[in-house]
Amino acid sequence: MNLPFVLAACLRRCAFVATLVLLCIAPRAVLAQTCTFTMSNIAFGNVSTITGSPVDATGTLTANCSGIAAANVEFCLSIGIPSGGFSPRTMTGPGGATLSYDIFTDSAHTTIWGSVASSSFPERIVDIPVVGGIVSVSLTVYGRVYAGQTTVQPGSYSQAFATTDTLFTYLAYTGTPPTCTGSSTPSDRLTFNVSATVIADCNMSAAPLAFPAATSLVSQVTANTSLSVTCVSGTPYTVALNAGTTGGGTVASRFMLLSGGTATVNYELYKDAAFTQPWGDGTNGTTTDSGTGTGTAQSLTVFGRVPAQTMQPSGNYSDTVTATLTF
Repeated sequence: MNLPFVLAACLRRCAFVATLVLLCIAPRAVLAQTCTFTMSNIAFGNVSTITGSPVDATGTLTANCSGIAAANVEFCLSIGIPSGGFSPRTMTGPGGATLSYDIFTDSAHTTIWGSVASSSFPERIVDIPVVGGIVSVSLTVYGRVYAGQTTVQPGSYSQAFATTDTLFTYLAYTGTPPTCTGSSTPSDRLTFNVSATVIADCNMSAAPLAFPAATSLVSQVTANTSLSVTCVSGTPYTVALNAGTTGGGTVASRFMLLSGGTATVNYELYKDAAFTQPWGDGTNGTTTDSGTGTGTAQSLTVFGRVPAQTMQPSGNYSDTVTATLTF
């Protein structure tokens, strides 16, 4: 019988067939094309609305791609909230108050970063060459809070961007660049937040108080001047006046000193034209002046009086009073 020979032949034939099957099903390695994005928050920090200057801040958008079997990747980067408009965008604060700002593609803050869905404010398009199947890019996102928002009150303001407000599409290509219009895949969507804190802030300026020349002090001499106070809208403030630099004076009764001499002339400062409310620091029978900021300049009048007194040597008399603004 030839059975052993037949079995051997069968075994060899079966092994050969099995080997062919294994070779046929072995997979071919394929690189997966992927891009991942990250987006930082944009935090403006403290914002004063009375400085007359915008406040700037930046964020960062990064993209890292691998497995790209093409020469270039074109990124179509949309930042939206089109329901609220692109310019200006608005952060919301206390009681529904808003603070206007925008997001720009450039450090000069001239080109607003928009969306593929907008014809007026387009998305940002960036074309990056592929090196070894990899693309990495980091883009600065420029934010600016606009100046001149003098009626905005202090508080925390923010705007949250949801995944529906961003669309970051990436298109690998070789040759002619593709168009971003109508492109939605492959893509990614992210969330980020824009925030600012409007601070209670004030500034003040003062004009000199000049009494008219007098040949006699047998009767009182009066004059007035003004302090200009500008505070962020809704900010309460208080203005106090000190005793001046001439020795012997108090907040209720100050002295001017003769230039180049030691003689003094008594004078007083008041909040009212009737000279009934001495303006000082709240001590020694005096009071302070106060108000609430409107975001624009407010004028406070200082009424000065030199009461009747013994005539001193002729010459120029002066004193320096410090006004302290508390808010």
